[in-house]
Amino acid sequence: TEVTPSLSDFAFFLYDLVWNEETQVYQLKLNRTVYTQFAIALEQIANFEAGDEGVFKHLLQQKLDSKRNGKEDQSSNAVN
Repeated sequence: TEVTPSLSDFAFFLYDLVWNEETQVYQLKLNRTVYTQFAIALEQIANFEAGDEGVFKHLLQQKLDSKRNGKEDQSSNAVN
């Protein structure tokens, strides 16, 4: 649960890897800052449920296959 910066104990800084065509390298870009309180964050982490393992394995296999075939994966798809 997010709270206002003035009520927060700490913040999560969420970054994304963004492909730069000009320099041909990935660059870190601050995507979002999430302000929260320690007790709220601890509860969320303690009760975390992992996603579907099959979906995760399939995504990893696709990325591996792309690299093996010489295709650089430039997507920033997150694993849910």
